[in-house]
Amino acid sequence: MGTQQILMIVLSVIVVGAAVAVGIQMFDTQSNNLARLAVTSEISKFAILSQAWFRTPKLMGGGEGVFETGDVVRLMQFINEGNDETTITTPSGQYVFATSGSQLVITGTSQMNPKIGRVVGTVNLDASDVNTGDRGISIVHFPNL
Repeated sequence: MGTQQILMIVLSVIVVGAAVAVGIQMFDTQSNNLARLAVTSEISKFAILSQAWFRTPKLMGGGEGVFETGDVVRLMQFINEGNDETTITTPSGQYVFATSGSQLVITGTSQMNPKIGRVVGTVNLDASDVNTGDRGISIVHFPNL
């Protein structure tokens, strides 16, 4: 075999290897984005349910516009189908609920792809937000470094 044929084989192996590496990288990026979107979507759902509980009358199992630290148990029963644990596990992630004054902090960790880091949602449960129409929800992503 001549040197030209060997050179062509080596070059074709390099080109195919580079194409495979780029394909794997693209698939990994898409997987990270999908996991991040799934966790963010569920945190949004839990945040909206939390505000629904906050605005629901106590007679119907809600918070009636008042949120105190001890109310997190009643909130979790409303969100988590009667279960009062402060952690909810779903196929896409694990969500931990904690309170800080009149704020509810929901921290989501992906089970589909642990590389994406934590997604944190903050829900303001404050009586002043009830009449303003402000949803008081913010969601931030903290990637693993």
